[in-house]
Amino acid sequence: MPFYEIPENQPLKYFRGNFHSMCEGNFINSTNIDYKLKCRLQHHNVPYLKLGPFKIEELNQDPFIVSFKDFLYHEEIETLKSLAANNLKLSRVGMRDSAKKDLDLRTSKQAWIKDRYFTPDIPDNIDPRQRKDVHYVNIPHHLLPANHNNIYNVKQLLLKNSSYIGTILNKRVALATQLSVEPPYSSEDFQVANYGVGGQYGIHSDAFDFTDVFASSDTDVIKHYERNTGNRFGTFMTYLSDVQAGGSTVFPVIGVKSEAEKGSAIFWLNLDHTNIQNNPLTYHGGCPVLVGSKWIFNKWIRANDQAMSQKCDLKYNNKPTETKNMFAEFRNTSKSSKSLHQ
Repeated sequence: MPFYEIPENQPLKYFRGNFHSMCEGNFINSTNIDYKLKCRLQHHNVPYLKLGPFKIEELNQDPFIVSFKDFLYHEEIETLKSLAANNLKLSRVGMRDSAKKDLDLRTSKQAWIKDRYFTPDIPDNIDPRQRKDVHYVNIPHHLLPANHNNIYNVKQLLLKNSSYIGTILNKRVALATQLSVEPPYSSEDFQVANYGVGGQYGIHSDAFDFTDVFASSDTDVIKHYERNTGNRFGTFMTYLSDVQAGGSTVFPVIGVKSEAEKGSAIFWLNLDHTNIQNNPLTYHGGCPVLVGSKWIFNKWIRANDQAMSQKCDLKYNNKPTETKNMFAEFRNTSKSSKSLHQ
């Protein structure tokens, strides 16, 4: 089936063949599409990054998909895996109150790692204004400031989080993407997932149908999270292990494939021109692991806090245009470049 022609209401049915073919090692894309893609040193015109830019490889222009090489250090990878190892649970599919196990679609285990030390379960008398959408630094109550309206003990917060792996990686993802990723509203917690032999994740979209949010029975989520955060604007996924065979991430609609490479990351945008609904071109899946074990960690970046830097397209033209804007921005703030086909 030709690229970019997606039957309405049945996008997955027509691209399962592409998915399986790409997992088997076949290429279904064309050099007419990707011959202009390049490898670059990315600094975003940030002085700090000019001293040590990110190494990136462009995988697709529209929708925007890019790979970051050597994003994590070995020690950081081992720390993430050790934090997750004792908390792994069978992965579920779907939103919070409707999430369910679906072994036909996803066979993996997962754990969540906080970006920072917080505890939301503080007695009401600590915050007389009853601000339920506020997270508190996780320190003993008697150490909290005398003025209870001052909800953060900044000194303790900085002390506890300065060397915390979640805080360090959160800042690095923000530098790499130039997006707002500060929790709890700009992004979700880190998810660490493990796929054993045969583990896979079928074709799916990371973004969700916004109508599902309003139809949810979990009214607290609707009022205090989903409406405040927006949809999943982007996905930043890092490989925590090499995979001897299988385990690639493929985008069957557009023919893009990313091999599992320890320490490298892949970043893409999920939404269409509205920055609300999912872009069907970003349907993707994880190929079955044939030999070895696949470890990844995900950071899902939410849309609402990107409103000023990644504005939605006001002219409806039936195309996802926001990806092109970010692609051009990345191109214009890189140190050097060369074609992948030179």
